[in-house]
Amino acid sequence: MSSVLHPVGPEPRERYWVRRVAVLVAAVVAIGIVIALVGNAMSAGSAVQAEPAPPSVSAPTLPPTPSASPSAEATASPTASGSPTPGSATPSAAAPSSAAPTPSDTVTPDPKQKPKSERSTPPTSTDKKKAEQQAAEKKAAAKKKKAATVLASCPADDVRSTLTGPRKVKAGKSAKFSLSLINGSDKSCYAKVTGANFRLTIVSGSDRIWSSEDCPKAVPAQSRKLTPQKSVDWTMRWDGTRSGKGCKERKESPEAGYYWAIANFDDAREVRWRLILT
Repeated sequence: MSSVLHPVGPEPRERYWVRRVAVLVAAVVAIGIVIALVGNAMSAGSAVQAEPAPPSVSAPTLPPTPSASPSAEATASPTASGSPTPGSATPSAAAPSSAAPTPSDTVTPDPKQKPKSERSTPPTSTDKKKAEQQAAEKKAAAKKKKAATVLASCPADDVRSTLTGPRKVKAGKSAKFSLSLINGSDKSCYAKVTGANFRLTIVSGSDRIWSSEDCPKAVPAQSRKLTPQKSVDWTMRWDGTRSGKGCKERKESPEAGYYWAIANFDDAREVRWRLILT
């Protein structure tokens, strides 16, 4: 012990104390390192431990129904409210379960019954009005067609012709005439004007200058229902030349003088219009 407190040797005393302090410090450091390693090992081992089991939760107890008897409540299974066993797949008695449909719950489709997509929807008020309007229009059209078919043609004795035009025309120039047929009877009739039943003729004395008979296309076709005292109107033009068969023009030109335009409809009384070529 005296050698520890009082070092003996050839070297100075302070050097021996420095060596001893250095050894002591090294020992303290080594002890600290060992303690740190042991602490880390212990903390790592505690992390590997299994997690504590979760606290058990009791299933909610349903209130007893009015019809349940005390004996039924007393004989309830004690495991119903117990804590669940880890890893167990068996559901608790208090947990709701979806029951599979029984044969009585299955609905068999009727093959005679149409799907909802194919069922006819009841007509609305708008559809009814539209259908009624279409039916009325069809009825009116059929009635009009029937009336036009059945309606008798205007008799020549009950038809009056009218003819007007220019009073003076230069020789070689055209003249425009306005014509009409008036239903003079007290009944409606069907008037039809064509090149076959109407003609316009230009004459000078006994000289036949021009006539729509030579060119029936000059008469515009007219077809109309005439009520009493109503008329069908149209216009025709004379080109100021002489006509020939097949709408051909003759070379001789009408000279200045007095001329008559004559309108004839079937057997109706003809009408005349006087004009002068200058």
